[in-house]
Amino acid sequence: MIKLIATDLDGTLFTKENKKELIEKENIKVLQRFHNKNGIVAVVTGRGPIYCDYVSNKLGFKCYDLSLNGSLNGFNHLLGTIDDRLIDVLKKRLKKFNKPYIMIVSGKDGVLYSFKNKFFFYMSSFLKKRRKKYVNKLSKINFKKNLNIEICKVLIYFQKHDDLIIFKEEILDLVKEATFYFYKEGIEISPLGCNKGNAVLNLINNLGIDKNEVLVIGDSYNDLSMFELFNNSISFSYAEKEVQAKAKNIIDEFMEIENYLY
Repeated sequence: MIKLIATDLDGTLFTKENKKELIEKENIKVLQRFHNKNGIVAVVTGRGPIYCDYVSNKLGFKCYDLSLNGSLNGFNHLLGTIDDRLIDVLKKRLKKFNKPYIMIVSGKDGVLYSFKNKFFFYMSSFLKKRRKKYVNKLSKINFKKNLNIEICKVLIYFQKHDDLIIFKEEILDLVKEATFYFYKEGIEISPLGCNKGNAVLNLINNLGIDKNEVLVIGDSYNDLSMFELFNNSISFSYAEKEVQAKAKNIIDEFMEIENYLY
């Protein structure tokens, strides 16, 4: 029997695009029924902690926060941070690269600061089109420069996929002290050793839950670390084929997870 659900957000629990409510009512009911049977829910996402709070408010009970790709441990403590010097390295390489980009640097409490070239405003509209409501309205973010705050995640978006491929090769040769996730539209960088799978493993060790009592759910490449560590895993029919191949079960809609809980 499953005691803990570890769920991704974007494309998993968050599936309603262009609507005010990110979570389907049926999905809320599934998790509430699980909670009423003493089940535990952990939110494992690349997003920041405010989205875990959002989920907890919608569900009506507290979820464990493993946000920022597992940089947070569920008890509001960081499992790792990114060295400030990496930001300088990335800035220099991006400047030499001379392609349209936005780099957004985040800490536990939200966006710290960003770096962008003259194509920023074009890229802002590009992001809203590509990522829809999953990306904040970048022009309204109050960017801060504060190098004393611990860095938990870096996002770099490019105008063209070909630019991403070229930069990917350069940065992997240059930087070894971080964890990288690559998508069609950009790069996500997390602290070395911090990933969703390790975060869930750390949480259940603290809670005294067995690995076989955990169900992990996701749809993207940063969810693969969960699929590799836990036998009970679910992905979706719309996920990339490489992601589907690593999951034990494939479903069409989130509400179907109820078939694998009891």
